[in-house]
Amino acid sequence: MRNQAQLLPLCSKLCVRERVAMHTVLRAPFNTFRHIDLVDLHVVGGPKLRSFTVASAAALFRAAARTVTSWVQWLGQMNSAAREHSPVAWTQQGYIYPKCWDSPALAQNLQEAFGGFLNNSKYSVAGKLIKDKLAEKNHWVPPAHGDAFFAEFRGLQRFAYDNIMATVFPARSDTSIIYLCKTRLTQMFAPFDLFAESDDEIEKAFETLKPMGQHVVVKVLKTWLHGWATSKRMSEDPVLPCLFGCVGQLDSQRHYVMCPHIFALLRYLIGDIPDDPCIRLAIKVPSQHALKINGF
Repeated sequence: MRNQAQLLPLCSKLCVRERVAMHTVLRAPFNTFRHIDLVDLHVVGGPKLRSFTVASAAALFRAAARTVTSWVQWLGQMNSAAREHSPVAWTQQGYIYPKCWDSPALAQNLQEAFGGFLNNSKYSVAGKLIKDKLAEKNHWVPPAHGDAFFAEFRGLQRFAYDNIMATVFPARSDTSIIYLCKTRLTQMFAPFDLFAESDDEIEKAFETLKPMGQHVVVKVLKTWLHGWATSKRMSEDPVLPCLFGCVGQLDSQRHYVMCPHIFALLRYLIGDIPDDPCIRLAIKVPSQHALKINGF
């Protein structure tokens, strides 16, 4: 894929597949995390996952700017061949390649990338940002493909990757994983309002969680984000009853956080644990001891 990404844009469906793959790596049910949460896990102490779709777009831009710079000559040759040999109706639609091709020419892919991904709704804003920043670095003169500016620019692909990531996955308060945890926990413990008095507890919980290691962070976040693979969570048919034997209760995480059988089991295995499920889950009065129990 590394070599392909330098010449071919990836299929748009790969964004969904990338998200599925990241969930698979983390052993979490699909849609436990949003896409932005997956690429920002390292901010809260989790593993740093790299987006291969964004990395592929960055590689394509770098190839167009510095590695494969003869694409302009290729386009000239293809335009001449199209005018001479292709049907007029086909060329009038802007196609310079034969109808039998299943994708645009490599030269067109490189042209699209260097032009700022103008026809790609996901990357067009990032493309304009990259072009503007490069012009600023070149004394406000947009550098041409193959220019000496690009030959001397160290970390060009990383530069493109970081700018695309910052645009596609912007850092906002409503996109943070802390905000999502608060939302999911509120739903899990409804009708009780966990954060009626203060929102500081969840902030403290994340501060306590961050230095505890990537594996603990991921396990705890799956709990806080309602990410247990229960039959209720996975929309199975039929939804199973509580696996610990509670009468009239479903196989769902909303029940398990208050399940008396799980509480009794934890008290037997661990000893003195608080009665309040919010403290057991380290949402209130967070401690490393409680977080380790959640990450067990």
